[in-house]
Amino acid sequence: MKFGEAMRIAQGQTDWIRSRYNEYIQGPRDVEAEQQHAVRLLGLPERDRTKSWAASGSGKCLRQRQFAYLGMPGKRPDDHAANIFLNGTWVHIRHQVVGLSAGYLKDAEVPVAVEFLNLKGTMDAIDATGTPVEYKSINMNGYMEVKQFGVRKEHNHQIHGYMFAGEFESVRVVYENKNTNDLAEFHVQRDEDLINVVRSHLYTLEWAKDVKQLLPMLPECQEKKGQYRWCPFASQCATASYLEIEEKYATPATSSSVSD
Repeated sequence: MKFGEAMRIAQGQTDWIRSRYNEYIQGPRDVEAEQQHAVRLLGLPERDRTKSWAASGSGKCLRQRQFAYLGMPGKRPDDHAANIFLNGTWVHIRHQVVGLSAGYLKDAEVPVAVEFLNLKGTMDAIDATGTPVEYKSINMNGYMEVKQFGVRKEHNHQIHGYMFAGEFESVRVVYENKNTNDLAEFHVQRDEDLINVVRSHLYTLEWAKDVKQLLPMLPECQEKKGQYRWCPFASQCATASYLEIEEKYATPATSSSVSD
């Protein structure tokens, strides 16, 4: 076995989704089915993201997750960042529509929850084998990184949030290179150590919610380094008060959707 092939296997790189995607887009395509799936996905309501812990937030700063839970508004993205986010949304929709039309995806925008821990989320898709699928658009540098080292740490935490919520044993992660549209696919097996981290963080967040207390800032954020540089709540974090945020921003959840 060649070294490159051994590395692919060790990192969980696969072609289960990618091969089916490429076969379908080369035709013939079911355009009518694509239209129907697109209309349904675009019509799904946005949920109120307050009053629950997002599964997609697994592995993120706990204090940041508290701000989102309480509904505190963060810094709005600039024009460039907003366009990046919108492009990512449409990459997701394209892959979901193709997968559903081709039949290798069974469903898209699939809700999961652990009610007693207030954990909610929405997985990008479930494939025909019952395995969750997560799609990510990524720039060239990030794409080369995952090709060499596998799924990014923050994405691994996120998908373990889904595995915990839905009791899944694995997740497929598909990266699309925004510069070239190349695809890289990984099949990630459940890691019980990461599941324990996800669970522990949720218990800590629930405890802090009950005592109405913000959890400590990260040391790197106290020095305005690391995650501080891209946190939407950075400018408000150091002086924030749980009770003041709750009084000013927290409102009852109004939507039944669990889009994440």
